[in-house]
Amino acid sequence: MKGLLLLTVIVAASTVPNVASAWNYIDSSGPRWCGEADYALQSPGSADMGIGTTEAEVQRGMDDWSRVACSGLRTRYTGQTSSSTSTRDDNSVIGWLESSWGSSSSAIGVTIPQWSFRPGERPCIVNADMEMNGVNYTWITGPGDGRGTVNAYSIILHEGGHFMGLGHSSVSGATMDPSYSGGIDALTADDEAGICNLYPGTGVDCSTAGCPGGFECISGTCEAIRGDGTLCSPCTESSECGGPQDLCIRLPDGNSYCTTACSSPADCGENSCFGTSAGGGQCAPADATGNPTCAGFIPTGPECTTNANCAATELCDAGGSCVPRPVDLGNLGDSCTAGSECNSGECIPSPDGSFCSDNCDWLDPSSCGAGYYCDGEALGTCGSGRCVPGSSGTGGLEAACGQDTDCDSLYCVDGACAEPCTPGGVDACAEGYSCLQGTLPLPSCGYCQRAGAVGDGCVENRDCASGQCAERGDITFCTAFCVDEMDCPESFSCAPAGDVSVCAPPADYVPPTGMTPPVARDRGGCGCDVPGGQRRVPWALFLTVPALIWLRRRRKG
Repeated sequence: MKGLLLLTVIVAASTVPNVASAWNYIDSSGPRWCGEADYALQSPGSADMGIGTTEAEVQRGMDDWSRVACSGLRTRYTGQTSSSTSTRDDNSVIGWLESSWGSSSSAIGVTIPQWSFRPGERPCIVNADMEMNGVNYTWITGPGDGRGTVNAYSIILHEGGHFMGLGHSSVSGATMDPSYSGGIDALTADDEAGICNLYPGTGVDCSTAGCPGGFECISGTCEAIRGDGTLCSPCTESSECGGPQDLCIRLPDGNSYCTTACSSPADCGENSCFGTSAGGGQCAPADATGNPTCAGFIPTGPECTTNANCAATELCDAGGSCVPRPVDLGNLGDSCTAGSECNSGECIPSPDGSFCSDNCDWLDPSSCGAGYYCDGEALGTCGSGRCVPGSSGTGGLEAACGQDTDCDSLYCVDGACAEPCTPGGVDACAEGYSCLQGTLPLPSCGYCQRAGAVGDGCVENRDCASGQCAERGDITFCTAFCVDEMDCPESFSCAPAGDVSVCAPPADYVPPTGMTPPVARDRGGCGCDVPGGQRRVPWALFLTVPALIWLRRRRKG
């Protein structure tokens, strides 16, 4: 299978009646290259094909996206480079890893786009590295078998779509379809519609290219479908929600909805008052396990996005409707070759052969029943995992681990047991822990970890509770967006940094060792959510805050 890991995705049906589109953006904000899409090849290329053949296949797979007649996309091959895909620079590099493959063995390729945010503007992709699995797969120019041998052009073409800004398509046989079962891929009408929407040529707009799910075509432009600002309305930012302190928050299902401000459960009626990572409380409905959910309350969009949204006797069909679940097919754990052989409609690969699985909530790893747990890495989609064999181990929070089943929480990240969480969403971490952006295996999901507050020392963004590590001169420190100095600790100022403002320390400031941050001022009420950010800002402060997303192509079970 191909796995896709997304950040916030707004789920709603397209309202363009004459265009049926199944392609998607990599993110609901629709990031794309705002100039030429430059890429380089890490020498020596694939060990199976050699540098000459690798170079030819890479150029063909990447540049074919710019050859679609209705597209205005421009690509440029900058040549071979000694830079690697792990180097933190502005070069977009495609490389083959012939040892130490860090992702799942079923992942054929991994693409890592980053994009910048500017308030009021569409995000621009600024960098995208692509890693190809030379450890578990043999790369050839002929038809692959989808197991140990893969067609290089097909995989490069698919990962190239992610590189350009396309997510996965639900159209079977499309290049961006989340399954590679062998053969040689080619761009389909659905793939071409997607790339032409992102990079429209002269006279082309969404009235002909269409829009992905969750968007509608308005005056030739794809606009996210909005709710009415009430509780559980789909949203992209807090300004779309009702009251001045109501927030647009991503819930555990991975989608964003309007919630309403609360100071106690009494403010929420039949709903619950949840704490948030932004501070304060927000009302949202709760499911049977106490987790926030808008299932059954969504005013627009599909009835379901996964089987977990439906009753136990139902499953979610391709149209987003809950339909009766078959009872005469394979059950959880039974061998299969396709989803049509399983009651759940889900057949996933494993080292021991493909088996019937089921949708589950990644934020609740124990939701699959005895002998199984919910693994978000099974398909790579945050908040929409699959049930896989395994039981919880004995490792507590922060205990060393090598796999999920070493941990009581059933989640092992960066070699330590952790609790899963959603960055920027409802706070589900224990006191003293913050929800940080994850790396492997789920870089766009989060995990609970002790993290620095504004003023603490840091090395990278994920060391900070705010997700923002800044550099000034010889020091690096955690910072955060601010409206005025009351949002910052004592002695810190709220300094302009391009389109936004951030908390900045005095000139002689030295970050403390350990996590003993300065005490923040008490301003009363809720803190303000300031959107935006950019890659480089004035007065020698460097903020590494572009969005990060990993996209993977996997073999078909």
